[in-house]
Amino acid sequence: MALKAFSEEWAQAYKDEINRSEAYKNAEEPEWAYFPNLHDTDDDGQGAIELECDDFASPGWSGGPIYGPVNNQWTVIGVDSDSESEYIFPASVEHDSVFAGGSWMVGLIQYGLANWPPS
Repeated sequence: MALKAFSEEWAQAYKDEINRSEAYKNAEEPEWAYFPNLHDTDDDGQGAIELECDDFASPGWSGGPIYGPVNNQWTVIGVDSDSESEYIFPASVEHDSVFAGGSWMVGLIQYGLANWPPS
């Protein structure tokens, strides 16, 4: 599986392809989410990007990847890091699962693989 820093330049072409996430529900059993609806991104600066999806991540999902086929190769673009609620004018609230993406996410994973290679 490949790893790619999320960027707006290629995101529009592949937004609908980034359609899977998985983790261990309550740290006990595997759980998958299909088509989590990646609908917003926030550039937090210096290569850090928030990827926002419909709220689906349960406790234990933290660190679970969001991925899909980009250029016909399974590619991770973010890891679950938080949830948030956003006020939507005039009177509603949107609840989102938030994934960390961007070059910092890629650098952290590359560092981990270089220093603790899979056995």
